[in-house]
Amino acid sequence: MAPWVRLLGPWLVWGLHFGLVYAIGSVFVLEGASEGLASRATVVLASLLCLALLGGLLVWSVRDRSRLEGAHLWIADVGIAGAILAGLAVVWQSFPALFV
Repeated sequence: MAPWVRLLGPWLVWGLHFGLVYAIGSVFVLEGASEGLASRATVVLASLLCLALLGGLLVWSVRDRSRLEGAHLWIADVGIAGAILAGLAVVWQSFPALFV
């Protein structure tokens, strides 16, 4: 189970963030407050939560990398790359909600 969490975990967290930001934008647009402080604070909170999850996955893969070998080392490397790229995607998705 751990290899699948390393490989797919970052992308599931990014998908969760994407869904949360989309839902937050949709709910606050219905109430006419999409540019208010509440929607921005909610997006920041969701982003920080997802970045914390990605940081945990990144630390887990980096710590175990030294004792792994073969295919499991490759899985850890892909997990590290996935966590970094998903983190960049989370930050990128947060910009419009914060600055527009």
